[in-house]
Amino acid sequence: MKRSQSRSFWCITAVLTVIVGLLGYQIIDGLTRGVVVAFSRVGPSITYTLVEQPKQYWFNIIWLAGIEIFLIAVTLVTAWIAREMAKNERST
Repeated sequence: MKRSQSRSFWCITAVLTVIVGLLGYQIIDGLTRGVVVAFSRVGPSITYTLVEQPKQYWFNIIWLAGIEIFLIAVTLVTAWIAREMAKNERST
């Protein structure tokens, strides 16, 4: 039985969908609570509040939203590639 090449793209699409959902949850949670956590790979995480540090808070919310938009685009492109590969596999 021949293994489908589009399967790996569907798996990547599923993982990206989960990541997009979790990042969306982080943005919505930050907007509702007024607190956002900036995760750092180098040092400790920093928490920004809307009341105490509004510029850093909004910068991080906008940064997370930009990453979210990029990941949504990557997810849609990956799903499209997987669908096209599945079509080609069925036609051959």
